[in-house]
Amino acid sequence: MGIKRLASFIRPLFKECKLEEFSGKKIGIDGMAWIYQAFFSFGDYVDSNHLAMIRIFEKKIQILDDANIDYLFVIDGKELPCKKLNFEKKARKREQYLQRVANKKKTKSSNQQETDEDDDSVDNSSDENRFLKYSKYIDKDLKYFFIDYLKFKNIKYYVSPYEADSQLMYFYQTKMIDIIVTEDSDLIAYGCNHIINGVKFNGLCNYLDLTKAGNMKKYPNIQLFTKLRFLSSSWWTKGSMCS
Repeated sequence: MGIKRLASFIRPLFKECKLEEFSGKKIGIDGMAWIYQAFFSFGDYVDSNHLAMIRIFEKKIQILDDANIDYLFVIDGKELPCKKLNFEKKARKREQYLQRVANKKKTKSSNQQETDEDDDSVDNSSDENRFLKYSKYIDKDLKYFFIDYLKFKNIKYYVSPYEADSQLMYFYQTKMIDIIVTEDSDLIAYGCNHIINGVKFNGLCNYLDLTKAGNMKKYPNIQLFTKLRFLSSSWWTKGSMCS
């Protein structure tokens, strides 16, 4: 989901550290974030490169193993029925981007036929890649591919009934995990106090501990701010509650 402006508001509270500092901790990872990062890390967005994705997964998992972290993954399950209109809207946007790509290619082909030596011609390849990127989405096949990989590696994972965020928060509340690794701000709204994001291949990451942020004068009403930002940006309210 992501909560508008919340991430930028909270960012100063994150501190850079090494994953090895969490040795022995139980960490729950938003598997969808890993899939998104691997999938959209390619320069070519036409076809997914499963081998390249596996290499990315391998590197990150090795970092977790080297840090002696007990981890598990949670992956999205079914789409929320109440989000049907939102999903349909996104699907229409993807179709629009695909149409833009087709138009760009048609224009480019037409220009090349007119002359191959026109110094004023414009290279639209970057626009094509950008529109292709926006048109792509994580389908069931990619989720199953990641699940098969986790099975093969004998890595603990769970498929949430619906979205991974709520399942991760349940594990956090029941002390099944100590920290959540996610790239979204949703978990802050759920009330998670320990979050890691921005995990890099060198083992560095960003860590948020909201239990130590309560005394900071700059953030006296962080819970209230979170609620207001949620209401103002969420598709649930369509931003009608506040600005």
